[in-house]
Amino acid sequence: MWVVFRKSDKKVIGTSARSSAQRDLNKDVALRQTVRGKLEEANLDDFDAIQVKDPQEADLFIARGRRQTVVLEEQQDGSLKPTLQKQETFLLDLRSDAKELHPVDGVPLIPADGKSAAEITIQKVDEQGRPVARAQDNDELWLRTNHGTLLDTQGNPVRALKLSRGEAAFRLQSETARRLATVQVFNAEPDLEDAAIAIEFV
Repeated sequence: MWVVFRKSDKKVIGTSARSSAQRDLNKDVALRQTVRGKLEEANLDDFDAIQVKDPQEADLFIARGRRQTVVLEEQQDGSLKPTLQKQETFLLDLRSDAKELHPVDGVPLIPADGKSAAEITIQKVDEQGRPVARAQDNDELWLRTNHGTLLDTQGNPVRALKLSRGEAAFRLQSETARRLATVQVFNAEPDLEDAAIAIEFV
């Protein structure tokens, strides 16, 4: 099996199919298949590969969990060794500024008058619930609701927004019908979990 990586930043982009060391793919074939499968227009000269000859080690890389990734670690002699690393995962903490909450389940309540709105704040947090506010925490998020109207903080219709240092805010405007609305916040990043919040129009 071959671990294929980009030369410029040593980022692993994939692995070739598993086979015995005696019958493994040729390195050039492994590069072509892996790079073309992931990055169709990429220049093959920008990539390299490291062969994993130990069958048990190769099995670990192939059977890795959803939150595990293959990375390259530089050894003392300057060589690169593939290893498994747990992928850091982040969550989205959604909160509403609604003053009234349902007495049983704590769902935020706003008047079903077609005018009232609850502001929903988003905070990116780590797996321990600690806020994350780095410059690179500018993930693009998509918004969806089954009832009501989504607005930005200036009152304009909104479908998507970007975090700024891990934070963002938007509003949900009520309808005149009394019902429970579910707002979803989702994204395309594998290390960032989606989230949802319920708000009831009363």
